[in-house]
Amino acid sequence: MGTPKWSWQSYWITVCVVAWFVMPLAVAAITTPDLPSVLLSCPAGALLKITLLGAAYGFGGMAFAVAIRYIGFSLTYAIAIGISAVVGTVVPAILNGTLVSDFQKPGGSLVLTGFIVSIVGVAVCGRAGFMKEGELGTATARTTAGPAFDMRKGLTLVILAGVLWFGQFVLYEQGHARMGNFGFISWGIHMAMLIFFSFGVGLAFKEWNACRRPTILTLLAGLATLLGAFALITCGSRLGEQATGAEGQEARPRIRIETRERAVSV
Repeated sequence: MGTPKWSWQSYWITVCVVAWFVMPLAVAAITTPDLPSVLLSCPAGALLKITLLGAAYGFGGMAFAVAIRYIGFSLTYAIAIGISAVVGTVVPAILNGTLVSDFQKPGGSLVLTGFIVSIVGVAVCGRAGFMKEGELGTATARTTAGPAFDMRKGLTLVILAGVLWFGQFVLYEQGHARMGNFGFISWGIHMAMLIFFSFGVGLAFKEWNACRRPTILTLLAGLATLLGAFALITCGSRLGEQATGAEGQEARPRIRIETRERAVSV
């Protein structure tokens, strides 16, 4: 909207500049006392890793944007986010050697089930997107004229997309820190939520109205599956939290008894 005549390089680099440079520096300057000293004290090895990983992330974003030109937004989004959800959850746990033990904690079986169900939900939404692309595809692009070129509106939107994009990581980290034993699953939930809201908002704004009934039903099934996955993960996390709290309460009296016995024996 507002940028139909822009090349993907133009709006993509605008979003990236705002999301990856302007917003991080602005927020860091506001929240971190003496930011220059903190940056200068960062070890060289850490800076190298940050730079290399940031470059890999940027290359992945570029590949994502190019893929949209060939297979469409819906299919690209579903595949990319689906892979990211699985890899981002499983690989860190494998590297830390905690893949099995993480799911053996109280409530872990529900969390694992919810994670698997979320992958199924992402796949079903991806299938709906593929069906939509097949039904509408290039025919819609040929017969429907896009909005008139509007530099001011387009620039405003991509800057807003950049600010919101950066904001998601700030909020994600806040949620991750509060998930206790199941923080490792937060990335998978984050990716599934991206799919849920991106497809859900498209449905609410009637972007799917021209699709056939089977396509709409497939999308609704995918969204319902994701909702079920979120419910399972929430229940599992709650059970784990309650178990942790109960263990803590049981441990406190024991410490007091041992202290009293030691005092008596002394």
